[in-house]
Amino acid sequence: MNSSKPGLLAQAAMVTGCGAMAALTGVDLDSYHLPLAWNLSCSTAVFSALLHLTTTAAAAWGTRTHRCPLPDCDFTVRLQHVDAGENRRWQEIAAHHPHTL
Repeated sequence: MNSSKPGLLAQAAMVTGCGAMAALTGVDLDSYHLPLAWNLSCSTAVFSALLHLTTTAAAAWGTRTHRCPLPDCDFTVRLQHVDAGENRRWQEIAAHHPHTL
């Protein structure tokens, strides 16, 4: 089974949902008798903003973040698609990176 099918399905759902919201915005704006260029630009802006929001939220959902425990240190590691062992290894690296020694 192809492991990328769930990802493609989620992307298709995000694009479809954002497109539907943009189309509804265009229909709502059409009742105000705006010029077509304004209507299209507003609908495109809604589509772009919603797609950016959903893709950013989807990326953040599967991301693990490990930070240095020291309050003045900004060392951060962000991981995606790792197993528990790799996650634990990076957690230890973040806690004991060279600046903390």
